[in-house]
Amino acid sequence: MKKIFILILFAIITAGLLLFFNLKGGRDTLSDSAYISKREYPGIAGQMIAVEKDEVNFLNDSGKVKKTIPLKDIKHDNGPYREIEGIWAIASENKRYVALISEQSRVLPGYTAASTDTIRYYNIKGDLLWKRDGIRIGSEPYISISSDGAKIFLVLSQKPENVTDLSYPNRPVMLDNDGNEIWNFGEYDDIQNRYITKNGRYGFFEFTNDKEWGVIFFDVNNKKSHKYGFGKSNEPGYCEISETGKATVSRVNDEIIDAKTIPFTVKTSKKVFYEYQF
Repeated sequence: MKKIFILILFAIITAGLLLFFNLKGGRDTLSDSAYISKREYPGIAGQMIAVEKDEVNFLNDSGKVKKTIPLKDIKHDNGPYREIEGIWAIASENKRYVALISEQSRVLPGYTAASTDTIRYYNIKGDLLWKRDGIRIGSEPYISISSDGAKIFLVLSQKPENVTDLSYPNRPVMLDNDGNEIWNFGEYDDIQNRYITKNGRYGFFEFTNDKEWGVIFFDVNNKKSHKYGFGKSNEPGYCEISETGKATVSRVNDEIIDAKTIPFTVKTSKKVFYEYQF
C-alpha cells in the first residue's frame, strides 16, 4: 500500500511540474508540431525556405523538404485548459530566414486565461535561432526584415495586466539574426507604421507620445536618427526612405477618373514637401 501511495504521489508531482513549465512557456509548441511535408518542389535545387498558405517548408541541398512547421492553428489540451496558437510566417527576401509569429491563448471554459505573442526566428536549416515574447500584433505582426535576413525591426508591447486597449508602451527595437538588440529606440504610446530598407541600413516608424505625433527616420549603421514632428506648422504625410538614406514626407492625392467602374478608376499623385538625407 505504501509503495502504491508513493507511486501515485510521484505521478501527481510530475504532472504538476509539466503543467507548470507549460504555463511558463517552457515548451516550444511549434517545434513539437514539426513534421515532414509531402509537398514537392520540382526544378528547385539547393537550400531555401518555402512559405505556403498552411505550412513552412525547409528544403535541403537537393531541394527536398527536410522539415515542416504548420501554420494552421495549433491546439493542445493541457489539463483544465486548451492552448490555441495562431501563426504568421514572414520570410526574408533571400529565403534563408523566416520569422514565425504566434498569438498564443490559454483558454479555460468560458474565458481566456492568458495570451502571449511570440516571435521565433529560424535559419535555412530549420534551426530555431532565438525566441522572444511580447511582439505587437495588430491586423498583422509589427515586424520588418531586411532582404538578407540579417536585421529585424519589430515593435515589442509590454502590456500591463488588466489593460485591454492600446494605451501601453510600445518599444521599437532593431535586432540582428542572433536576436541581439542593435538599437533600442525607447518607449512610445503608440506606433502606427514601420519600415526598414531592403539593405537593412535605414528605416522609419511613425509614433504618438503624450502630445507629440511624428515620424523618426534612422540610419542603423551610424546610429543616427532624425525626427519630423506632425501637427502645428508641420503637416502629416506619406513617409518613405530610400536604400541610400533619403527620407521624404509626401502629400498623396487620389483623383477618381471613372466612377462607373468597380472598383473606381483612380489616379494617384504624390508631391514631396519635406526631405532629409542621412
